[in-house]
Amino acid sequence: MLLLQTVITLIKSICFFDKDIHFYLINKDFSEQWFHALNLDLNKINCHITDIKIKQTNFSHLKTTQYVSEASYYRCLIPQLIPQDKVLYLDCDIIANGSLLSLYQQDLDNYLVAASPDFLINSGFFYHRTLFQCWRTII
Repeated sequence: MLLLQTVITLIKSICFFDKDIHFYLINKDFSEQWFHALNLDLNKINCHITDIKIKQTNFSHLKTTQYVSEASYYRCLIPQLIPQDKVLYLDCDIIANGSLLSLYQQDLDNYLVAASPDFLINSGFFYHRTLFQCWRTII
């Protein structure tokens, strides 16, 4: 239940500043009813959330800890799961305090990925380091 509320808080904080957003949530166990109810509210502001279910993963060989779950590795599947040429990945435990439009519109020509360190929590570096290790494993 806490994770559901965290995701809703993130979405509400983004929608406070930006409209016409298409969210994708990569997950294993959020219910269809939850997505339906959330989309009823999001549609009022021309936003939408898509449920991307992970049925089977091949992450058993990757290390998990108290702070890094299997779900932390789902972001490595974004190019395969989301049809957009460009996406803005956000952890669900943040709150937007302004528009994300200028961040999304950053020019990424000649780059596969852009990342930002997390200056407030030391785990931000760990997550990005883990992400790059995961990509190296896949590529």
